[in-house]
Amino acid sequence: MDIYVFLKSWLGLESYSFDKYIDFVENNFQSTFSEVEEKFKELEKIPEDDPIKEREENHQSFYDHLVDSAIEEHYEYNVFQQRYRYSVIIQLFIFLKLK
Repeated sequence: MDIYVFLKSWLGLESYSFDKYIDFVENNFQSTFSEVEEKFKELEKIPEDDPIKEREENHQSFYDHLVDSAIEEHYEYNVFQQRYRYSVIIQLFIFLKLK
């Protein structure tokens, strides 16, 4: 078997596997983002006169706490997603450089 034919088929298999892995992770990101969006939509539906929106003196309401935690979750999700994508670019560069 010619070495170039072998390398071409091996590289094709590796790139196919990498592509499927990226698709899987991106779908996971999308589903997680949908969950976070759903939390925001649920919080928006809470009426103004709901008791969880009542503030005590010098304390935030439970509603404010829920909104803050949803915002933090959204921020953490975005930071993780960006760092993951950077790492994929680095992994791909290293893979191609070593071959």
